[in-house]
Amino acid sequence: MTRSIQWSGLHNIGDLGDLPAAGDDTVCGRVFRLPRLNGLDEAGWDALLASGVRTVVDLRNDDEVTPLAAPAGVTVHRRPVEDQGDIAFARGHGARGHRHRLLARGNHDQFSSA
Repeated sequence: MTRSIQWSGLHNIGDLGDLPAAGDDTVCGRVFRLPRLNGLDEAGWDALLASGVRTVVDLRNDDEVTPLAAPAGVTVHRRPVEDQGDIAFARGHGARGHRHRLLARGNHDQFSSA
């Protein structure tokens, strides 16, 4: 099974179907992983809707999000998963990206301790 999906205007879209979950496998065509939706053009939104997507859960942090005009029938929920102020988290989970964000914001004291 190929997990690669093509929706016009985006790349790196994957169907998470057939992956192991608690006691069973995920169902194909039900859960997708993809980058920012802002790149979708009209044909891409049509393909997303034709795939049955009605709920988007956005896991990005506030500084990564730009306003999104989702079409009628699509609900977007924002649920950031990283605590960017938690240096201990950054040490164990992606400290490199965290350091870049801290440096870009000018928090040099935190950068040296991360």
